[in-house]
Amino acid sequence: MAKQRKDEVVTASFHYLQREKKVDGKKPEPVPFAKDEFDVLCTKIEKQKLPDLDDPEQFSAVKFGRVVPFSKVKRLDERCLFGVYEGAYWGHAYKNSDKGDITAESINQRRFHFMLYLSDSGKIYLASQYLGNYGGYTGLKRTVLSYLQNPNQIEAHSFRQDAIDLSKAVAKEVKVSMSTTAKKITSDNLFSSGSMVAVKKRSAEDGFETEVKQSLFPLLKSPVEKRKQAIAEMLKKSLIDVKDDDIENCTVLASVNGRDRVIYVLGGSSFASRYFLDVQIKFDGHPDYEQTREAIYDALKHEVISGNEDV
Repeated sequence: MAKQRKDEVVTASFHYLQREKKVDGKKPEPVPFAKDEFDVLCTKIEKQKLPDLDDPEQFSAVKFGRVVPFSKVKRLDERCLFGVYEGAYWGHAYKNSDKGDITAESINQRRFHFMLYLSDSGKIYLASQYLGNYGGYTGLKRTVLSYLQNPNQIEAHSFRQDAIDLSKAVAKEVKVSMSTTAKKITSDNLFSSGSMVAVKKRSAEDGFETEVKQSLFPLLKSPVEKRKQAIAEMLKKSLIDVKDDDIENCTVLASVNGRDRVIYVLGGSSFASRYFLDVQIKFDGHPDYEQTREAIYDALKHEVISGNEDV
């Protein structure tokens, strides 16, 4: 089994699609998706032909995220579809040890898992897996919408964890991404990978959880400058010298009611929250298919739509 790098935590974002009927002067009315519509959508994904990248039009569609290729698609039951899709990355040249020079305009395709779920209320829930900072939700959403009728009438909504009860959150690790490499990394509760530094609990007496709860959690809705200052101060206590302006992103991996959550202190505020998936990484660097399926379904059922009529 491949060793999981610390910066390649497996997470998933959750969204739902809802067709809306616009009424003049009134709030749009939701129009539930019928099971027949969901069946057609699943069939189109299952029978999708792999794009021909030698065809300029299909190459462009994949490159710009209008189409994502699907594979290993499996209908779990009449309401749930799971599988793998490929997100396209391009834009800079680099050298690969196996293939040599890779041009900036070529397409590099990364594999991610996805899940579709039709709720009792007629919403289509969409889950998209991430590996570290990599993911392809936008292309996945566009492709799914293109397989539904009247996609211009469908709105996509994202789930965030802003309502989480932070009083019950127990911090396990703080990860900070910076535009420059930090200096004076001498403390034994740190690890560094390029411009990413992580601080984690090492002993029962180090006060790590209290420090995070008192210094970072109260500032989640504060101005960016204030959050950066608090992050820099926390790093200095661990003997890391970093300027406020160099801090780009900060996340906290915390346990909440026995479940691991990724809490965004800085960065990701305009995106859906990413829910931590406790899955193993295989030799190819990707999460296990069956474990990811179970973890995504569990998070969807117990964390995203638990307790309402949609389950």
